[in-house]
Amino acid sequence: MTTGQAGTGGGAPTGGAGTGATGGAPTGAAGATGATGGTGATGGVKDKRINTNIQVPEKYKSEKWAGEVKDLPDLWDKMAGLQKLVGKEKVAIPQPGAPQEEFDAFYTKLGRPESPDGYEFKRIDSLKDVARNADIDNGMKKIFFENGVSKAAGEKIVTEYEALVYDLTKPTIEAEAQRNLDFQKLADEVLGEDKGAAIEAFKAVMRESLGDKAHLADKIEGMSNDELLPLIVFSKNIHDKYVGENRVINGPGHSPALSGDLKTDFRTLSSQKIAIKNDKNMPEHIKKLKLTNINTEMMKLGTKAKEKGINLFE
Repeated sequence: MTTGQAGTGGGAPTGGAGTGATGGAPTGAAGATGATGGTGATGGVKDKRINTNIQVPEKYKSEKWAGEVKDLPDLWDKMAGLQKLVGKEKVAIPQPGAPQEEFDAFYTKLGRPESPDGYEFKRIDSLKDVARNADIDNGMKKIFFENGVSKAAGEKIVTEYEALVYDLTKPTIEAEAQRNLDFQKLADEVLGEDKGAAIEAFKAVMRESLGDKAHLADKIEGMSNDELLPLIVFSKNIHDKYVGENRVINGPGHSPALSGDLKTDFRTLSSQKIAIKNDKNMPEHIKKLKLTNINTEMMKLGTKAKEKGINLFE
């Protein structure tokens, strides 16, 4: 009987008297070890995933989002965020051939302005002093609008494109600017203050020199100053080397230096011009150079007379 009682005592902690009823001491001893089960009675169902590594199913291992899950709480957070998105308004992409109204609604949701004028193109800092080309801007706005480009994207495209073009063409722009400065400097050195008058005089001589090819005069009129200047410099250099300006105006057999009176000087130069034209002994190339210089001087006098309101032909 002593052994049977020991068995009963062993079953008590497990809460089941039947365990000791076997009457065998070994069985009762086993019941004693069951006392550890009491800890299970103090809590609810334990989630086996807590404090354990999450095992990603094989079919999701290649998914980026699966690799970003840090632990179980993080997974619950992501699921909660996903549920919030469910039911939100979705942007449906129109299928090919859909009515234009569907495309317009789609473009509006993506941020396209209400009209082409809704795009605002601003100059980049490098071109802040350069006026925008309204025709090009309006054309780009129309293209963006018809293709559903959002306002933000369209404006960003134009800004970045203009910056790219400027960076690529900057050396050419700077070289052209320097060339223009060099051109103006050379024009000042060769033609003096009355550049316009000097160029017109040179063109007049060229027209006269055409002779029976006078029908080509329109080619001269169409020449730009950039094209004319090298010819003028070339002619002047030949003139200075082989004739000399003083000889043209004050050379042997010609009238004395100009007096300063506009009408008198104009008549003097006119007489010189006629005399040179009628000089049959003068080589043609020298005659043309002299006439070039006289025409230049006459044009200068004409400009000054116009400024002062003087009629040289009275």
